Amino acid sequence: MNKNFARYSILSALLFLIGTLSEVNALPVGRSNLSREYLVSPQDLSAWSIGLSAVKLERDVTLKTYGSGLPMKSTKTMGYVGYDVLPWVTFYAVGGGAQTRIGWFNNSSSGAEYGFGVTLNLIDTEIEDATAFENRLRLSSHLQFTRGSAGMNGVYGLSEITWDDFSGDLTLSVVNDLEGDKFFVPNSIALFFGPTFSVLSSTSIEQDKIFGLTAGLDIFLNEKVNLELAYTKFDAGTYSIGVNVRF
Repeated sequence: MNKNFARYSILSALLFLIGTLSEVNALPVGRSNLSREYLVSPQDLSAWSIGLSAVKLERDVTLKTYGSGLPMKSTKTMGYVGYDVLPWVTFYAVGGGAQTRIGWFNNSSSGAEYGFGVTLNLIDTEIEDATAFENRLRLSSHLQFTRGSAGMNGVYGLSEITWDDFSGDLTLSVVNDLEGDKFFVPNSIALFFGPTFSVLSSTSIEQDKIFGLTAGLDIFLNEKVNLELAYTKFDAGTYSIGVNVRF
């Protein structure tokens, strides 16, 4: 009798548990539509930004075991994560992969490139008597440090070259706000140009020219997303295209 009672009790408990779980699965709690009820909300991400760019670089370098005027060609895919420490100051970490060739021989190799930088938004002023092609002027600056490497496979007596690149620019942007349906027309476009510099630090190579010029186009699709096309000239030309997202 006691054994039957015990079996009946266990069976009743299992049926009750199964029924309870079935009810839970059948009546899920709806997801909240309130930002404050989530661990990470849009307000928490508002200072963050991310971006991705493709770069085709070409410049002349001096190989210390050979001489000057050697081409350095690199194709890069780079990404970054930035954080606004102040409304006008963004620190960021950058990293990605690069396919690099130094010299005239077919000795290209792939390697990682990584570093950090800072963006300074210095001046944003409206033009009082704006024409159809200009509404605001902006002055911005970038400073960046990266480390890269390229395998040489014994070419020029070297197995590998590693370098640090300290670079920066100061650009003036002419911004034009666009009117029309924002589904088809971006918020604004900006033409930018200005001086740039790049210093290579390495035991094997150094740059032939430190200073150059950069120019390009920013297309602000909305307040959060913009596309950037740029051309930079030292000895030869460097092209880049990228997308930036602000949260």
